[in-house]
Amino acid sequence: MKRNRKPLQHVQSKEHVEYSGHQELKATEEGLIGYSTDIVRNLAKKMGIRKSERRDISILEFGAGSGFLADIWRNELGTTPDCCEIDPLLITEIKSRGLVCYTDIGTLPKKYEYIYTSNVLEHIEDDERVLKDLYQALTSSGTIGIYVPAFPFLFSGMDVAVGHVRRYRRKELISKVQRAGFEVKSCHYADFIGYFASIALKIVGFKGRTNLGSTGSLKFYDSWVYPLSRVLDNAGFKYLVGKNLILIARKKT
Repeated sequence: MKRNRKPLQHVQSKEHVEYSGHQELKATEEGLIGYSTDIVRNLAKKMGIRKSERRDISILEFGAGSGFLADIWRNELGTTPDCCEIDPLLITEIKSRGLVCYTDIGTLPKKYEYIYTSNVLEHIEDDERVLKDLYQALTSSGTIGIYVPAFPFLFSGMDVAVGHVRRYRRKELISKVQRAGFEVKSCHYADFIGYFASIALKIVGFKGRTNLGSTGSLKFYDSWVYPLSRVLDNAGFKYLVGKNLILIARKKT
């Protein structure tokens, strides 16, 4: 089996806590507001969380970055997730948003009914160990939502720039989650048009002459391309291909 190339940036870990893609993360937050909001809405819907839900439900975002998604979650769902993040600069941003932040998934002070993680596992060398830690961090019958980049052959300069170790095959992701002890409830692709945009990005290069990946190009994608991709996803194209995978699983009782 052909493996993804290792990124040129260092892989984030307990030994190397600094995230190497701060600039790209900022561009994503500024350029993909609609897309990011949809990630939250889709995860919440598939995890069975509604805005009318009681506000004291316990939710954790693993690999929370700057707290951007957790902030969207708070505004969209009316519940405030706790965060888990190891980068010192990002922790400062999380706390500036008024969010609780922990630094070690293995030593959390409590267990959570729901955990979600978006575009994080692909940064971690030993993702299976982390999945086992996430399993232990859930309450009995707790639910996890996972959002990751799909298709190893789409690995490009963008993945290198943000410190990705891999992109996932669908069967690979399901198998890893099951080996951690979870019962997988669903797993399908997301962002149908993004699949083809990723092919284009691989061909022309990340932030090359076309400036793909810049904040401006992301804003264009978010405003004009992604809305159509969302329609196609909802029409069933998410079961064919997509730029990402979204998986929902439950802790076995």
